[in-house]
Amino acid sequence: MNMRNLNDLEFLQAVHKGVDLELHTSVLFREMKVAGLDFYQLYFDCAIRTQITSPGWKLMRRIQRAYYLAKYVEYADALHAPKAECGVFRGLSALITCHVQKSLRPEFAGEDYYLIDSYQGLSELKESDLAARQLSNGQIEWGHTHRAGHFAVPMDVVASNLAGFPRLNFVEGWIPEALTQLPETKWSFVHIDVDLFEPTLGCLEYFMPRMVPGGVILNDDFSSPLFPGGGKAWVQYFGDRGLPYLVLDTGQSVYVKPQ
Repeated sequence: MNMRNLNDLEFLQAVHKGVDLELHTSVLFREMKVAGLDFYQLYFDCAIRTQITSPGWKLMRRIQRAYYLAKYVEYADALHAPKAECGVFRGLSALITCHVQKSLRPEFAGEDYYLIDSYQGLSELKESDLAARQLSNGQIEWGHTHRAGHFAVPMDVVASNLAGFPRLNFVEGWIPEALTQLPETKWSFVHIDVDLFEPTLGCLEYFMPRMVPGGVILNDDFSSPLFPGGGKAWVQYFGDRGLPYLVLDTGQSVYVKPQ
């Protein structure tokens, strides 16, 4: 086996074929708790509700990412300021976030939680979003892994998936322009999952000056092999300002504003 295959998606798909994923997810995640909730059950309930499926090679990391997201939401809820998600797709992470908040505050119905998305999929990919792929001859090929419009889910579909929380705030438009529709306020938690360089940088430029002390910004795409632009924007923003941040083994990055 060539070592390059360890990060090759075709290789990962092949070796996971036939694996008992239910056994492994149960062993690894069944005892996890967030805000008093059984996270294992919460994740799969929300995945079913939002019709999210994961190939075997991606499922473990997706559950871990969702768990870390939920734990930071639990932490940030004590800061008593609005929360936002940039890049919503079908609403899986938003639904998990809502249930965590409702477990902490039974009256929660979606208020002060803002879901910002074009609801038309990816914007145009730029040079900063080019991804590297190693060919069988060892050469590197550069290209875009997805096209504009990928991940498009109409807002009414997402709203239906999140119907149990009728006071959610949906913000429709391209980031960063759509951020001008937000109320001028401070934020306790921001989840960035927009894949590409320009919208990731736009989110950071908007939200960073508006975070409360202790507030959390979590980036889903710091080390994504398919969407390197999200990580490049994060590195550029924090590097230019000399600010420290945490990189998780799931490929996420996290910044917590000092108290």
